[in-house]
Amino acid sequence: MEVQVNGEDISPEEFLEGAGWCTIGSKTQANRANAQSNNQTGAHSRTGEGADGNGQRSRQQQRNVRQQVIRNSKMPLLPRSDFKIVVRPRGGLDVATTGTVRLASAIYRAANIPAHEAGEDTVCSNNHQNIIVVSTPHATHAAKYRQLQAITVGDRRHEVSAYETAPDYTVKGIIKGIPLEEDAKSIHSNIVHARNPQALAAKRLSNTTTVIVAFEGPRVPTYVRYGGALLRCVLYRKQIDMCHCCGRLGHRMDVCPNPQDKVCRGCDAPNPGPDHQCSPRCKLCGGTHMTADRNCRARYKTPYVVTKRQWERRRAAEEAEAAATTGPAGKPRSRSRTSSQSRSRSRSRTPGPQQHQKRRARSRTPRGTPTGDTKTAESVSFADAVKGKRAPNAEAGGKTPTKIETEIAQLTQAMQTMKRQIEHMQAQIRAKDELIQQLQSAANSETDPQAMQETQEEPTEDDEVEGPDTKRRPAPTPLKAARLKRTRAAIRDARLEALEGRLSSLEETITATITRTIQQSLESVHLRLSRLEAANSTLGTSHSEAAPHI
Repeated sequence: MEVQVNGEDISPEEFLEGAGWCTIGSKTQANRANAQSNNQTGAHSRTGEGADGNGQRSRQQQRNVRQQVIRNSKMPLLPRSDFKIVVRPRGGLDVATTGTVRLASAIYRAANIPAHEAGEDTVCSNNHQNIIVVSTPHATHAAKYRQLQAITVGDRRHEVSAYETAPDYTVKGIIKGIPLEEDAKSIHSNIVHARNPQALAAKRLSNTTTVIVAFEGPRVPTYVRYGGALLRCVLYRKQIDMCHCCGRLGHRMDVCPNPQDKVCRGCDAPNPGPDHQCSPRCKLCGGTHMTADRNCRARYKTPYVVTKRQWERRRAAEEAEAAATTGPAGKPRSRSRTSSQSRSRSRSRTPGPQQHQKRRARSRTPRGTPTGDTKTAESVSFADAVKGKRAPNAEAGGKTPTKIETEIAQLTQAMQTMKRQIEHMQAQIRAKDELIQQLQSAANSETDPQAMQETQEEPTEDDEVEGPDTKRRPAPTPLKAARLKRTRAAIRDARLEALEGRLSSLEETITATITRTIQQSLESVHLRLSRLEAANSTLGTSHSEAAPHI
């Protein structure tokens, strides 16, 4: 099956990568989309070959070549929050033979990065594309790497071009028809404004009227406002790199490591002459044209966002097929919306007389009426049928509760437990409040001088009634009595304040604990209820879609 993606054809020569995407700014990334899917099938062969073994092997070889090129072009996983700088060496520098260690040292020297600071950066090479990628968490280092123009490896100086890649949370689109008189600053100001809220940066593709725009998020808008003009925008698709110098797949002409060792793009003849003629055959699609020609549809890579959507749709189709093909007793149904090749073959077979009689007999037998040869049909819920659960036996004592009913019962029990805990906590709070009120009333009664005097004058049963004391101590002076009274009042007030502070602290602790427990429990209940509602809605949708097939 040939997979086609809506977009515009962009040749490698049209794209100028010197500027990079350093104007986007913030590097708060979402999930990285640097891994291309290996499940994509190859394009149809255009050579007119039949379904014989040679034709199948040829198509398989073409798919293998394309997948191998895409797989070898992938880079290792780098920190998502880092700045990514791509360094493209010129002058026939072979990254594979030079080695990553020597290249890293040369890049650090050219960028004037000290050795103690270079340890935080990461340098890795892609031998297939013949490029170098530098990952750094520092913006100052990224600015130095972007300004690289040459590196020295050994005794030889090699020119390089460096640019910054777009952040991971962006997707690229292209617009056409921008006049050549518009400079980079004008292009950026006419696209990156409030009327294009998703646009982050824009730049021209070489010396063409095409502009590539980086958008935030996984989708490209259908239209983009360039100043006051409304222009159509389509998804940007990467191409499989093809070197027009040596004729090999995997790298571009500006970074070719072997410009003298050439092969024919049509027949792989080594070092073809000016008068070389051949019958070209594309390595990617098998068409009668040069490999990765401008008209070849197999030279485009499927963007990650498209691959993700295809995977989600395929998974949804598989789930729907599993739900539709699962019978009431866990057996596959004969009808399904998505039919496989094996089922289509079995459906095309003509049933024999015995099978026809069995089908007629089974269809005439009333439901729920057991026979000697067939089992009693037990009914199950749609949720159990989707999950492949079998019907319960009659001896087991009826139906088993579904998962949703079990969840609801657990939630009800948890809410009742929470209610009991809340009532217990409220009772403790009321008891503490009563104790505080009693202490406050006692403190108020003690501060009343008349009550204190009456309390002191009333004798108790344990006190002895004293007679006249001939040797009574002299009464304290009014000044000493006032000081003693103030001291006792201060001590009493301090004790009451300390007790009130402890009680208020205890009350705050209990209130905070109860509030936190209630909030956590309510959040858990709401989360589980939302999951149950989502499950019910999903089951309802699946039931409505699969109702004609049940």
